[in-house]
Amino acid sequence: MFPLILGADIGTTITALLASMVSSNVEALQVALCHVFFNITGASIWYIIPFMRKPPLLIANYLGKMTRKWRQFPILLISIMFFLIPLLLLGISACFEKKKKGFTALGVFLLLLMFGAFFYAWIWWRYKGGKQNFSAGVTRRKRRAAAIMGLADDMDYIKVDLEYCKNEIGALKDFAGLIVTESKKHHLVVRPPVGSEHIIEPEEDRFELPPEERLDDQISLHGSIQSSPWINVLKDAGESIKGSLNAMRL
Repeated sequence: MFPLILGADIGTTITALLASMVSSNVEALQVALCHVFFNITGASIWYIIPFMRKPPLLIANYLGKMTRKWRQFPILLISIMFFLIPLLLLGISACFEKKKKGFTALGVFLLLLMFGAFFYAWIWWRYKGGKQNFSAGVTRRKRRAAAIMGLADDMDYIKVDLEYCKNEIGALKDFAGLIVTESKKHHLVVRPPVGSEHIIEPEEDRFELPPEERLDDQISLHGSIQSSPWINVLKDAGESIKGSLNAMRL
């Protein structure tokens, strides 16, 4: 891709050169020739010399990684490199072309301000944790965007899991509706509900809990917390999960 891009850059200047040749304006031809030789000189420096190929490739690789992390990065890069900085340089150049002390002072001030801003940005990026803070901010934005996009599906999964947990708790409550008795020695004794084939009769030194404290007299959790299904798909999914777990348990 590197030689193809360099060739495309030179090719775009030839169009302007051909257009300037049919014009009688000498300045248009000068600008077109400057454009052509600028790109040819750049291609000669950054491609013909082998070890000079590494810097642009490393920069392109880094910009590609930044684009992969943050999709809006190319928009920011193009806005700064092709609009903000050229307009700033044109403004500074116009201040010096006026050849007046006031405009010259303004141009010097803007030039120093621009270099100071670039120097501070470099210090912040390299030595004050700017790179780490930027990467952490981009990561947070990606996680937030992914969480928002998957929120609806996550809520559906939570509803399915909640319904399954409620049904399991209710089934265990109905299955374990046992009469809990306590001996005089403070030992808890559990016997199956009435109707079971194997009934353990309480010993003489044991007594049953009051009726209001018996678990089997309470309202069945399985029957009381059944929520109405919201959509048939989630209900089928919950039943499938429940059946899979019961099969694994057996």
